[in-house]
Amino acid sequence: MKKSSAVKKFISMILIALMIAAMAFGVKFMINKYNQLSYPLKYTETVEKYCSEYDLDKSFVFAVIYCESRFKPDAESRVGARGLMQITSDTFDWIKYKLKDDREITFDDMYDPELNIEYGTFLLNYLFGRFEYPQNVLCAYNAGMSVAEKWLNNPEISENGIIVSPPYRETANYMTNVLSVAEKYQKIYFN
Repeated sequence: MKKSSAVKKFISMILIALMIAAMAFGVKFMINKYNQLSYPLKYTETVEKYCSEYDLDKSFVFAVIYCESRFKPDAESRVGARGLMQITSDTFDWIKYKLKDDREITFDDMYDPELNIEYGTFLLNYLFGRFEYPQNVLCAYNAGMSVAEKWLNNPEISENGIIVSPPYRETANYMTNVLSVAEKYQKIYFN
């Protein structure tokens, strides 16, 4: 009789442990699904193609797209920046010139996800070559290269070659948001 009671207790403990494990798995699964819905991967093939071509971190590029447009290809900012990566007219012209792109394209084509990601990743690669650190790159992407250069030369704004406190509130928030979202993308998809 004692043996039977001990076996029942053991089986009960195993069942409770299995239920706890199943609940933990379910919670983890639900959190993962929530994170994937909150931070989607869209245009993955195109992002991977240009990240490979321009040697960029996918988490970083997905975060820029997320923060710039929430993956809406027809997004347009109050200053007229267009598409997924929010390219302005002047920046479009500059990138087209730098790429020696002789295709029959205009600024209106910045609504095309493939072209927008191509141009946006080219720009990010160029900015990394010029500014090295993600914080600097994001400041230059948001506020402009000449502004980022000035900030780098100001010891009240930068430390050890990194912009740490951009004086433009929008740029400071942008830098913080993109870096935070990039960490989330890395953790959710690329760990």
